[in-house]
Formats: sequence, structure tokens, C-alpha cells
Amino acid sequence: MKRCLLTAIALFTGFALNGQEIESIAAGLSTEDFLYSAASSVDQNKIQPTLQIINDTLFAAMATGIHSKRMARPKGFTTYGLTGIPVLDFVRSGNSMMAICLKQDEQTDSLLLLSINRGETFQDATSLLNAQTSGLEMQSLAQNPMNPESVLLATNQGIYKTTDFGGTWNKISDSVLSPVVMKFHPSDTNVIFLAGTFSTANKGIVVRMDMNTDETFTFWLDGEGSQATDVLFNPENPEEMWFAGNGIEKIGRSQDGGKTWQTVNSETLGWTSTIFHCTKLFTNPQADTLFALAGTSNSEIYAWASTDKGTNWNQIYHECFFLGEVIVYPFDIVQYQNDLIFYFSSGIYRLNLSEITQEMEAIYGKLIHVDNPPLDNPPLPGMVWALESEYGQYILNYESAWIEADTKLVVDGIEYSLNDSVEISGRSVAKQDINENSYKELKIKSMKKITDAGIDCPNSHTHLLISPNPASETFAYQSKTPIKNWIVRNISGQLILQGDANQTEIDCQSWPAGLYIFEWETAGGQKGRTKLVKR
Repeated sequence: MKRCLLTAIALFTGFALNGQEIESIAAGLSTEDFLYSAASSVDQNKIQPTLQIINDTLFAAMATGIHSKRMARPKGFTTYGLTGIPVLDFVRSGNSMMAICLKQDEQTDSLLLLSINRGETFQDATSLLNAQTSGLEMQSLAQNPMNPESVLLATNQGIYKTTDFGGTWNKISDSVLSPVVMKFHPSDTNVIFLAGTFSTANKGIVVRMDMNTDETFTFWLDGEGSQATDVLFNPENPEEMWFAGNGIEKIGRSQDGGKTWQTVNSETLGWTSTIFHCTKLFTNPQADTLFALAGTSNSEIYAWASTDKGTNWNQIYHECFFLGEVIVYPFDIVQYQNDLIFYFSSGIYRLNLSEITQEMEAIYGKLIHVDNPPLDNPPLPGMVWALESEYGQYILNYESAWIEADTKLVVDGIEYSLNDSVEISGRSVAKQDINENSYKELKIKSMKKITDAGIDCPNSHTHLLISPNPASETFAYQSKTPIKNWIVRNISGQLILQGDANQTEIDCQSWPAGLYIFEWETAGGQKGRTKLVKR
């Protein structure tokens, strides 16, 4: 049995990730928690449930209510409130709770619920808005960090504000942005920021609004269909801020509190033409590195880093989700200390910033078997592969999983044996089991056997090169090992094309732009796959 740390839900047995750094934290949740609607006609771009971190606890708005998890503990999610209600967003003030929910009988409309006992019981407070309730779509909530009774509500009829936690509401703007992100200025909460797509113009927009003076500054993103997706303040200097978008201008920077903006276009960033959804900005705890994180409707995660205030960026992470023909939608991304938490329609995952920026190291040692650390209660018995080195024992983590001792250790098509002396390149990670005992994992990037003559790279390892990649019309593959046959799949797992050794040049001109997987098998039966980008 392979102990996979990435299987968010037992029902998703076909779900696999190639990366090694991202980890599922969805224990305690079920498939139904992620199913917002069985109706295929629901616009997924309008179904954007949120995550929140409150006092070291992660809260997830889900199709079956609000669920919570203590981040410092390995245990999974438990039900928090509004059980059975499809929640999109919520805020709290003491035991009182306000939530945006979908109507269970009409999935396209939404309603506002209020509770005074943490969601055990609630009332429909939609009528308090004095808005036209038919076709009303509520998009997001924003809570004043200095006054939790003060809340903003974005709808498809404008922006509303309450100062008594939903008792009374005033409409403060007729602006209709869809979707919309709302942020209070950290040092002056009379100033708010709205970011999204202005519906009538179908263009991205960032608005700074002073609710005391009605002074407004507006910045339009270029490109029809563009969208502003996030606003981030420099924690050391809130007058310096950035926005993220998915149009021509991917990143904007302001040094005067959002009154004026300078943008960095996608060509400078080196980003592809892939349509990004749910793009968010974060800083590391030292506030010296800016991170841009994005999910796509092509079931991918991307991460970039900038150390010069957002002018230049380097891609530091890219991961594909494979769920057969199921499309994985990104919902939300939040930050907890040095972890980033991704909320997808398939599960909730954690990505550690220090891990994806950490340099790989080469560790020499001997392959052994050790007891696996207990992560569940009761713990699963068994032994796993590990490396005994001068630095101690490392449990091997390959493709985000431990490998049981009774399973052959095969890495990149090469088989290893017990007591082999090896050099392993990877990232070492300190972890704790359910009993808070420390252990170390080594996330494998590559392995080499060590012989008397030094380090030997076995000839059986197949290296295949695709060129050009990205490709727009045709591409070809080259391999030192004879290829028997190959297939191309899209990122949903659908078969696009297949061939054999007689066809080494492939016409891709008619394929839609996006990411593809090229899989092959050698004459000796070895298999491999690599990624191909079609422009």
C-alpha cells in the first residue's frame, strides 16, 4: 500500500499530483462538502467559496456548511456551523455570524443569513438590504479589522455597508463588479478598495473609495474581459500596495495608497497566455519577497516570486491536477504563516513557501526500512523506505507519498534494492506525527546508485526531449532509448493522439492552446511522461 498524503477524499481514487511539495489537509471532509450544485448549468465563475484564518484556525465555507481545522494540529476538519447550507462567504463577531449562501432550490440566487449562536440556528436577513431579491447574487463580504461590527457586502446590485453587524444596511455604491474583492486599508479603515471586473464595460478595475469624503480613484485594466483579482498591502508600509489581475496587466504597484498605479505587463513577467483564475498576492514573513499564486480552470497551480517589489518575477512552482475528465476549479487561496492554503473543487491543500524556494541538496546514504510515523488515529501499521545518512534517517517521499517496504522502490523507471548506497537529490522537511514526535522526510527529485567507481547513472533511464516546447504547429521528440509507442492527453486525461516509433514529428496546429501530457513506452517496457505546452 502506498501512503498518499495528497488524496483529499477517498472517493477521488483517480486523483494524482506530480509535485512533491503540496499536501492535502482535507481529512474529515467528504465529496459532498465540495459539491455546490448538481446542475451543470451553474456558472462556476460565480461559485467562489472562501477560506479564512482566524486565531490559528482555518475555516472553509463549503457546500454543507462551515468547517474548521486547527492549523497547529494534524487532525482534520470538523463541522463548525450552518450545517447543510451551501455557504460562499462568512464573517464573525463573537458568537454572531453572517453568511452568504446559495438558495438550495434556486442555485443561481443567494441569500444572507444571520446567527447569534455560531451558526447552530439562523434567520434569513436578505430583506434587510431593501434590495430586489429576485435574481440577487451576493458575491463577497469584507469585515473591518478594527471594528468587527462594520461589514461590507458586494452584490450584483451594488455595495452595501452595515455598522451593526447586519441589523441595518446602507447602499454606498451602485458599482457592480463581478466577481469583486473588497479590502479595508489597514491604517485607515474609512478607505476601502474594490477590485474585479466592471460588468457594463467588461474590463478589470481597481477602485479606491474614501467613505468619509466620497473621494474616489479608479484604475482600469487594459483588455476586454480583464479582471483584477486581489489587492495586497505592504505590511511594513501600507501606502505601498499591489494588485493582481488576469488581463494584459498581471501586476500593478502603487506607492501612494492606491491613488495611482504602475503596471507590469505579461511579457515582462514572462507569463504564458493561460487564463488564470483566483490569482492572489502574498509576502513571506520577512516581507522581502512577493509571491503571486494562481489556479487555472485547466486544473493547474502556478507560483511566482519577486524580490524587487514586483518588477521582475521568476516562476518557482507549477503543478497539474489529474482527475480524469473532471475539471478542477480554483476557489480561494489564503496564507497562514509560511504556508499557502489552496481551496480547489477537489480538496484543500497546503504548500509551504520555504519548501518551494528551498534549494535542493544531495544526501548520501543507505536505503533501509523503518516504521512509518503515525499520522492517523489509530495509526496505520507498516514500514516504509528510508535513507540512513550521516545526518540521520529520512523517510523517502516520492510523488508526494511514502512507499511501503513491501513495495519495490522505483524512481523515474529505475529500481533500487534494500541496502543500496545512493545519492538522493531533494528537499528535506521536518515534520511531526500525531504524537508530536519529530521525524524527517526527503522529498525526492532524483536518485543515483553509488558504485565502487563512483556515481553511476544507469543506462536504463530514459530521457526524452520534445522540441520546440512550447509548440505552435509541430513538435518532435528525441530519445536515446528506442520508443515503442506514445500517446498525448490533455490535462483532463482525454486521449488526443497516439502513435508509434515511425512517427517522431507530430502536427499539433489544430489543438487548442494549453497544457498536454506526452506519455511514452520504450521497447523494453519502461514508461515515462513529460509536459508539452501548445501555444
